[in-house]
Amino acid sequence: MKKLFAALFFVSSSAHAITGNELLASLENKEPGIQLYGIGFVTAIADITRNTLQCSPAVSTYGQVKDVVIKYMKENPEIRHFPASQIVTFILKQTWPCKGEI
Repeated sequence: MKKLFAALFFVSSSAHAITGNELLASLENKEPGIQLYGIGFVTAIADITRNTLQCSPAVSTYGQVKDVVIKYMKENPEIRHFPASQIVTFILKQTWPCKGEI
């Protein structure tokens, strides 16, 4: 329950921090410091929401999570104006739904 509360708090408190457009630009940036911000953002949401809002496999890597997020945002540019935290949570839920949520 604490993990779920933390996930909801993180998603709601940082929901308007950056948009999907800004996150994608960060993830694709060639400058390591800027790219690292995007990777940290995505992996933090993945860690916080794992086994509560999404059920990514324990063996999934941060690189895999990053790739899934980039791929989805590139294929669905119409969502990129939304808050990045909501987009990432949605993508992870769609990619790795928990049992009973398919």
